[in-house]
Amino acid sequence: MHKPGSNFGTVRTQARFTTHFTALFLSQLGVFLTNGFSLRQSVHFFQALFPKQRPLLAALENQLAAGEELAAALAALGMQTDLTQQIQLAQQHGQLAQCLKQLGRLQQAKQQQLRKLQQLLAYPCVILIFLGILMILVKVIVLPEITGMSTTANKRSLADWVWLGLGMLFLSGLLWMGLQWFLLRQLPLEQRLKKQLHWPIVGPLLKLYHQYCLTFDLALLIGNGLHLEQMLQLTTGLQEASLLSVVGTTTTTRLKQGASLNEIIRESPFIPSELDYLIVNGGQRQQMAREVGMLAQLRYEQLLAALERALIHVQPLIFVVIAVMIVCVYLSILLPLYQMMEGL
Repeated sequence: MHKPGSNFGTVRTQARFTTHFTALFLSQLGVFLTNGFSLRQSVHFFQALFPKQRPLLAALENQLAAGEELAAALAALGMQTDLTQQIQLAQQHGQLAQCLKQLGRLQQAKQQQLRKLQQLLAYPCVILIFLGILMILVKVIVLPEITGMSTTANKRSLADWVWLGLGMLFLSGLLWMGLQWFLLRQLPLEQRLKKQLHWPIVGPLLKLYHQYCLTFDLALLIGNGLHLEQMLQLTTGLQEASLLSVVGTTTTTRLKQGASLNEIIRESPFIPSELDYLIVNGGQRQQMAREVGMLAQLRYEQLLAALERALIHVQPLIFVVIAVMIVCVYLSILLPLYQMMEGL
């Protein structure tokens, strides 16, 4: 069985799976498969539809012609690991077209939210740039003129302290973020993912996203008749480290330690708590698959709503930063004037 990246490694092409093209490619491929096209026929036709990505699609077609599975070929061409692993599961257990269309919709939603974020940040960022230029002009031109009129050198100390404080605050922030990022990269994947769930603003979004991905895959596996043991073998056998492999490995370990499945669900932040009820009160396998699928759809809708709420709070935070910068500019000008007037 082929796994992502198992044979071809990384294929080098100038074109890449951007967020926009990934969303378009996955959704359109799902539509083509639903309408009876084969994978190779679809990819061959896409080369006419997307001329800018023709080298990338040609490389994909060559790998499919050589017998590589879709997930492995996409992984070798640089598509995100979480996407290729979901495609791999769908390939092995059916519903590939449905999986591709759903992944495409999720990528399109991400792209829409990114565009909204860019629109929200455009105006504040222009103001920040002008304020930065203004602060440089004040420091280089205005302050030397003001302090030059002072009779004593120590009259400049308060203005200097303002600039020193701003510089130290900025550098400290950069150092802190760099240190946190370095320490985060040293952690095992499971601990890293759990740490990210505690980030302000972003953490709740990541939790909803992880829960959506897991329930979507779980509904797919249950619907295709897999038992728990088969699911765990499948997820722990994934080649690259990912959320799926982490949850599969953790679940296997806890079951060997004697924990019940309900306890494992309640302990894991990546698994929706509603699954506990669905498993205990679950009926037939197909009915359970539909219920878990509805839970995945609910998490998807909650994720979109949470993204909207987060975007609403981004712009006010930027304006708070702008207000602080304006106050600092005024202080850097007024403090030397105040000191000079004291000396008169």
